Amino acid sequence: MSRTGKSFEIGGLVIPVTAAFTLRQRIESVGGRNPLRFANGASLRQIAWQKLRVTLSGDGWIPLAIDALDFGATMNLKCGLPAALRNASGVITLPTTRRTDTGYTPYARAHLPTGDVQTAVALVGNVATCTTVAGAISYTVSYYPELTVWADPPAQDFDGAGAATSWELVLDQA
Repeated sequence: MSRTGKSFEIGGLVIPVTAAFTLRQRIESVGGRNPLRFANGASLRQIAWQKLRVTLSGDGWIPLAIDALDFGATMNLKCGLPAALRNASGVITLPTTRRTDTGYTPYARAHLPTGDVQTAVALVGNVATCTTVAGAISYTVSYYPELTVWADPPAQDFDGAGAATSWELVLDQA
């Protein structure tokens, strides 16, 4: 078995590939959003706050084994799978909440009517500038999120017949 993506880290513990052969990452926005209606039926969306929720899950040969972490305190999550931003110009401001350690450099793709091609990307601070590709209709820059999160202990399953474990970890941005 092989895994796409890279290692993720939670609370200073690097999770070995043997605990996450199949790593899945879901990032969603959660927050205080509420549509308001006026007397004439028109609407206005009020947003009081917005944070991210990351759900990580995987399967492996060994347990996740993060029970010793302090789940009563915030911890640092370094994602092992990328998130991405896209626009037509190829100049994209990346979030400051991203990994900057070796091996987790943002990368870019140019989207053409006939398919995608990799293109170089230059970073100055948080601004990523993609190298222009003739005929490109948009550009995507992928980066690896790094967030301060609250977490509960993971849900874990063990299959004795297959000698495999599976787990799910839900983390909310602090």
